[in-house]
Amino acid sequence: MPEPQKTVYVDGEVSSQVLSVISEAQKYVVVVTPYIDLWQHAENAIALSVSKGIDVTFVVRDEPNIVGSESIAWLLQNKVKVHAAPRLHAKIYLNEASVLVSSMNLLKSSAQNSLEIALAIRDKEVAESIRGYVRNTLMRLAASVKGMK
Repeated sequence: MPEPQKTVYVDGEVSSQVLSVISEAQKYVVVVTPYIDLWQHAENAIALSVSKGIDVTFVVRDEPNIVGSESIAWLLQNKVKVHAAPRLHAKIYLNEASVLVSSMNLLKSSAQNSLEIALAIRDKEVAESIRGYVRNTLMRLAASVKGMK
């Protein structure tokens, strides 16, 4: 009998799972993280997805220090769609096949130092309800972030 897929990830496993959601996308990936400070492995996974023609979208918290950060500038320069939502606190990482709900912001310090937990959503109906929340609530509240001129 095959071993069941793991559902709960903790600490250092969380950043690996987040990077897997990004790098294993075939059509699209959406990263919902209020705070962002990209590190090299995250940039590599994102750049690889973009190079494969994957639609990569980030939703971050609508605050000037976040929207104006180096990480957001890097995303925009690398053809990633960025949206800013007011009061965002959710952390959701998803693609067409996977949904991960986590305590982890996409921060280098969180990946290296924080105690984190993530839940991989295996139930198709629950996964679709989370995708619907992102699509119908977060994306409707979020404003598109444009690059510097």
